[in-house]
Amino acid sequence: MDVSLSILTSDLTFLSIAYCYISEHHITTQISPSTLLSNNVPVYKTRQEAGQFIVTFPQAYHAGFSYGFNCAEAVNFATADWIQHGSVSVVDYRLKGKREVFSFDRLLFTLTYHLPELSLESCKMLLRELEVLQADEDYFRKLLYSTGVQDVSKVAQLPNEGRMASEIPEELANYDDQRMCHTCQHTCFLSAVCCNCSEQAVSCPRCCDFMCGCPRTNKFMLEWHTVAEVEAVVAMTREHIAKIESS
Repeated sequence: MDVSLSILTSDLTFLSIAYCYISEHHITTQISPSTLLSNNVPVYKTRQEAGQFIVTFPQAYHAGFSYGFNCAEAVNFATADWIQHGSVSVVDYRLKGKREVFSFDRLLFTLTYHLPELSLESCKMLLRELEVLQADEDYFRKLLYSTGVQDVSKVAQLPNEGRMASEIPEELANYDDQRMCHTCQHTCFLSAVCCNCSEQAVSCPRCCDFMCGCPRTNKFMLEWHTVAEVEAVVAMTREHIAKIESS
């Protein structure tokens, strides 16, 4: 999001809908173009004719209306170099407790099955994000296990739907929808923390202490992938990049 728009939406949120801090994500929120322009936010308009496509780029808001009876279709798609934009949106969504449209973490691991199809720059983007995930998982798992969270990885048998795959069919996406962090609403793709006080609530490792008031000793962690498996994927991606650069 443009800095000017971010400041503007913050001001409008305070003035008109202070009870909701994610108003800019609501499809019922619309800001007058004149208000946007007066706050140095670029505004563009166009008229779509039959058979034409309108492409909205990342971090851009859009709105439209029909002149009369109309039949239109919208589809979400992204090229491989969208990875960096996806990473930014994930941070924003987690801070605001907004659910992902799909698991960004799963997408990253799915892309590793298609490295030969990606450009060198896209592979490097992918590697950076995978390294961040690897560091986070390694840090939080060590922290939580050392402070009381129980390790049940040797006894818990989790469904294969929760693991990485070369494609993302509907059944895997539906499975991901069932493991959203209770606090930040991020998809718990690699691991999740559960508590004996609830049969449904799960938390991502970083939000462990916010899901309930129980001590860590009353909680346990589910692992769909081991740290070693994550490290192997990162190493494979790194080797692929090295091979391209040396050729």
